[in-house]
Amino acid sequence: MTEKLREQLLGLINDPHYNPLKREELALIFNIHPSEMPMFYNFLDELEEDGYIVKTKKGRVMSPNQMGLFVGKFVSHRKGFGFVGFLDDFIKIKMKRSLGLKAYQKIILQFALALFVSYYQYSASPSATQIMIPFTDYIINLGPLYVPIMMFVIIGTVNAVNLTDGLDGLASGITLIVSIFFMLLAISVGNSDVAILAAATGGACLGFLGFNSYPAKVFMGDTGSMALGGAVVSFAVLTNSVLLIPIVGGIYFAEAISVIIQVTSFRLTGKRVFKMAPIHHHFEQCGWPETRVVFVFWIATVVLAWIGIIAVF
Repeated sequence: MTEKLREQLLGLINDPHYNPLKREELALIFNIHPSEMPMFYNFLDELEEDGYIVKTKKGRVMSPNQMGLFVGKFVSHRKGFGFVGFLDDFIKIKMKRSLGLKAYQKIILQFALALFVSYYQYSASPSATQIMIPFTDYIINLGPLYVPIMMFVIIGTVNAVNLTDGLDGLASGITLIVSIFFMLLAISVGNSDVAILAAATGGACLGFLGFNSYPAKVFMGDTGSMALGGAVVSFAVLTNSVLLIPIVGGIYFAEAISVIIQVTSFRLTGKRVFKMAPIHHHFEQCGWPETRVVFVFWIATVVLAWIGIIAVF
């Protein structure tokens, strides 16, 4: 292998915006001819022996230390959407306006933040567009579609987590389980930095449950729920696993879909599909105690997390 290729390869891997790729994916990026693949793999082995790169159990190649990037992206997701939630809560409490931010104001702020995060990730990270497909060993390259698709995923996930925060301990308990899943996923692909951040988020949710479980003494409000939504979607974005969100975060997905169905049905037919939306309130209206709804949704999330584990391991 030429010295130029060596410099380009190490430059890519040591770039703080690099997301770990498999050897085959690196070969595609550098247009390695099939006849040169064995030589390229030997070249990677030599770099590993010299300590320039690290290969994970899943065969992904990365630099020994990428902490700065992951922390920065995680904080931008979490604090950005947490700030939107804070504005909403501030207006409700201090300005005595029960609805907080108007719908269009929330959408504009979320749209701007999602656009910034998506475009930054797309322009800064060569491997950002490589999204893993659950239950397979394949990945899909979104190319220029990455930005609009990620914007949809980010805004949808943040709002779905926000809708889930309607019963004592519901959003915090579910996010605890989801965070543990992404911690395990990050460990499996050798992304220890995301694993640490996911573990910290899970630990925060566990501690918060001590005050937020029924009967709740402390409430997270939109500040907390949107921050948690930003955290969850950041774990998925940083591990190129956004397609796992509808699986592992199935409860988030169900909560959001129930609201969409309810509103659409009522506007088109004047009839409601559910007794009340989001769907956790439907079960309450059916006579379930609040604690039962929360516990069942926790159990469902544990099952969905196991399905997510099957999808990637």
